[in-house]
Amino acid sequence: GNLKLINGVWKFKAIGYEPNGDVIPGGGPLTDRHNTSFVAPDEALISARLAPTYDTAIDAVREELGNTGSKSTIHRYLKELKETAVQQLSSWNWR
Repeated sequence: GNLKLINGVWKFKAIGYEPNGDVIPGGGPLTDRHNTSFVAPDEALISARLAPTYDTAIDAVREELGNTGSKSTIHRYLKELKETAVQQLSSWNWR
């Protein structure tokens, strides 16, 4: 997505993509945050307000699974994935 200044108000514009590459305005993983307003383009505030929560991630996973699977099990797997990703990123040589 991106930020757009509209009538003096910064708004987040979500953007998604179809499998064939076509753009879906207001789509994508942050659809529920489309048109979120900000007084100023402050990086910390924007990151905090747009960051997905475990609840939204769990609901998205359940939807992809056909609304099956317990939320506690999905939460456990998401936590494991996050821990693994953090470990892998911290071990990379960024030079």
